[in-house]
Amino acid sequence: MKLCLFCFTLVLGVMGQIDAVTPNDALQRLKDGNQRFLSGKRNCKINYLAELEKAKQKQIPYAAILCCSDSRIPPELIFDESLGKLFIIRVAGNIASDITIGSIEYAVEILKVPLVVVLGHDCCGVLIAGLKGMQAHLPPFVNDLLNQVSRSVMETKKQSDDFSVELPKAIALNAELQMQELLDKSEVLKEAADSNTTLFKAAIFHFDGQIEWCPCTGEKSPINPG
Repeated sequence: MKLCLFCFTLVLGVMGQIDAVTPNDALQRLKDGNQRFLSGKRNCKINYLAELEKAKQKQIPYAAILCCSDSRIPPELIFDESLGKLFIIRVAGNIASDITIGSIEYAVEILKVPLVVVLGHDCCGVLIAGLKGMQAHLPPFVNDLLNQVSRSVMETKKQSDDFSVELPKAIALNAELQMQELLDKSEVLKEAADSNTTLFKAAIFHFDGQIEWCPCTGEKSPINPG
């Protein structure tokens, strides 16, 4: 009986170690997954129905990702992850609004994710529209999106009037500023960052498949609108 109890305690201890993911561990998992995506050696043998069965009672994601709604940037694919591992918030321009911040607070405070990533990407249509001054030609709620990235647009235009230079800089700056917005607006997220329980990172997805972690140059960004 004592032996069984000892074994049970040992198993629980090992499970706890397996489940515990540090912020740096979580970041490395994303980097490793992106490398598999780049190399074409994705974990294609994953049984997603089995993964869903395991996760249906409780989700235990190790990262929350605020990314753009752009159809070309599916986080589970570019990070080569299965179900239940990533808590994803998608909105055009990867904007840190009150609603998206609320979702991230849920991920950090309730789900205890050790990593939050704000993920921008090449050819972001919201940044392109802002840089080209297209506000007058867009629906009102789309203009609300442009207002949310106006600081990135204005700061970039102070430095250059060449669109091919402006776009990658604005995309990189927007990811970093939206990440800072999370911490400036939310006491919950700031406390998690200050206590080192959650790591906050900004990044850019380039259309060669690679993730560039900020501070970014954004030099790979092409000009074609998305």
